[in-house]
Amino acid sequence: MITVSFATMQAALLCAAKKEIRYAMEGVLITPQGDVVSTDGAVMLTGKTLEGAPDEDYLFKLTLKPPVKYDHAVIDTERNVVWFVNGDVSTSITATVIDGKFPRWERLILTFNTADTVSLGFGTKYLMLLGKLSKMFGSAVLLETGQSNADVTRWTMKRLEPDTKSVIETVYVYLMPCRI
Repeated sequence: MITVSFATMQAALLCAAKKEIRYAMEGVLITPQGDVVSTDGAVMLTGKTLEGAPDEDYLFKLTLKPPVKYDHAVIDTERNVVWFVNGDVSTSITATVIDGKFPRWERLILTFNTADTVSLGFGTKYLMLLGKLSKMFGSAVLLETGQSNADVTRWTMKRLEPDTKSVIETVYVYLMPCRI
């Protein structure tokens, strides 16, 4: 069983492609290292599971929309079911395993340099998505850009414990800039 927080699961589902010809991008990937990854080709999210990891890459998509409110998701890779747990109540949704090759996402995150002053453009669709994601985590910070202003940018989002302000979880969102 794999446990993923509400914020990470919702963010991953938001960043996954919709009706994509490259159908593997419509899913959420969970790796044996506990990485949670999704992309639509222009934006990519990476996060971590709270607990557990599959023995091999597990790429799935949900057959239905998840509930609006839940605390965390528990994924059963043996039965292909995702339970959305809210206190004592849970809702189960069947997960469809995607038999496809997920993009080689690790290549994107290998090299980053601290940005000098550069001009970057972003599509409003993705800025609105960043706004939704940052609301789930409580912050959004442009951390780094790639080698040039045409390369990908990485945004770090952290969810903090309200009382102590210690970091509960961190996800990274990779976003391709666009021409202005």
